[in-house]
Amino acid sequence: MRGNRLALVTAFAGVALLSWEVLAQEAAAPQTTEDAWFVYSMEGKACGYLHMAKKVSGEEAASVLFVHDLAINEMGNRYLLHMQTFCKDDAYFSPVRMLYKLEGTEAYNIEATIERPAEGPSAGKLKTTGDRKVEMDIPEHTVVDFALFEIVRALPFDKDKVFEFNWVNAIDLGHPYVRRDQKVAYVGREELEIGGEKHTLHKFEQKGQVIRSIYCWVRDDRQLVRILWDGREEFVLSTKEKALAALKAE
Repeated sequence: MRGNRLALVTAFAGVALLSWEVLAQEAAAPQTTEDAWFVYSMEGKACGYLHMAKKVSGEEAASVLFVHDLAINEMGNRYLLHMQTFCKDDAYFSPVRMLYKLEGTEAYNIEATIERPAEGPSAGKLKTTGDRKVEMDIPEHTVVDFALFEIVRALPFDKDKVFEFNWVNAIDLGHPYVRRDQKVAYVGREELEIGGEKHTLHKFEQKGQVIRSIYCWVRDDRQLVRILWDGREEFVLSTKEKALAALKAE
C-alpha cells in the first residue's frame, strides 16, 4: 500500500493467509450481537474483505468486544490480520485492551493494554506484551482502529452535531500513532449505485490533522454500507460468500 493507506501491506509483507475457519476455532466465544462482511477494493479492483463483528465480552471492565478480520490479496501476496478490541460501552468505545494475531512467515501474537489513572481524564498509556514491545501515551477521548466505524453508525443524522475525538492507529504495532483533533460530521443524504442497485444513504465525513478525509455511508437502519478511505480504498457491504470470493480474485 502507499501513502496514507492502511499500512498493512508494508507492515505484513510475505504473510500467508490463515483461513477464517481456523481463527474462529481459536478465538473466544462470547455472544455475537451483530456482524457484517465487506468487499475490500483498491483503486476499483476487489482484492480482499473486512469482517466486522460486535460481541458481548463478558468482562466487567470492558463489556463490548469488536472482532475485525482484514484480508487482502495484492499482486499474489495475501495478508490476514485478526483483531479483538475490548472496550467500554461509552460514547468513544474507550479501549481497554486489544489482541492482534498474525500468522504466516511473520507470525506474531500481541496484546495491548491501556493503563489509565484511577481518577481524572481518560488519558493513559498504551503498552504491549508479546512479540513486539511498544509504549506510547494516548490522550483522553480516544477511539482505536476500526471501532471508529461502529461509532459512525450511531451518530445523529444532523449537520449541527459534530463528533470530536482522537484516533489511535494500533494496527501496525511497529509504528502506532495518534491522530489528534479528529472530527466526524454529517454531510447529508446521497444516492449511490451499489451492485447495480440505487440506494439513498446518509453520508458522514471524517477529517482532521494530517489525514485525508474518510467517508462513510449508513442506511436508515444504521447499517454501515460503504467506507471510502483516502480516495482509493473502498469497503462495500456484501455477503460472506462474495467477500471471500474477492480475496481469491487476481
